[in-house]
Amino acid sequence: MDGITAADVALQAFRGDVINIVLGTGFLAIGATACAIAAIRWRRGVRILVWWGIFSGMYGLQKLGQSPTILTVLPHSLNTAAPYVNTAVMYLLLISALFAWRELSLGKLRFLVQMEIFVGLAIAVWVLARSFLVAQPTNGCSTTTCSQLLP
Repeated sequence: MDGITAADVALQAFRGDVINIVLGTGFLAIGATACAIAAIRWRRGVRILVWWGIFSGMYGLQKLGQSPTILTVLPHSLNTAAPYVNTAVMYLLLISALFAWRELSLGKLRFLVQMEIFVGLAIAVWVLARSFLVAQPTNGCSTTTCSQLLP
């Protein structure tokens, strides 16, 4: 009776994913709490909480997206969108962190951070549009357009 059962394999896979599941859930909870506090106490100085909450929630979503156990239990309709969500979160995570940093900076540093946000958004939009358009051609017209627009 030294054989490995399916339950042992599943338990071993879950043990490897538990840190991503715990961290992802924790950061999602922190992000939701920060956004809720910002919504309740809406003032000028609370925007940092909004951006920090968005950043924390996106980081938690990224951690949960790295867990094969979570991806296994998703419905098929959400499972097909998981690679696109992971790509979007990966590129937009820096943007949300830069928006939070912009709220804490003044003067020339604030202008520099705004330029970094602009460049980061341009790169994120280009990469996300390219990955979506190349991977999802719906008909011959969009395939032709995509091949002409994107090298």
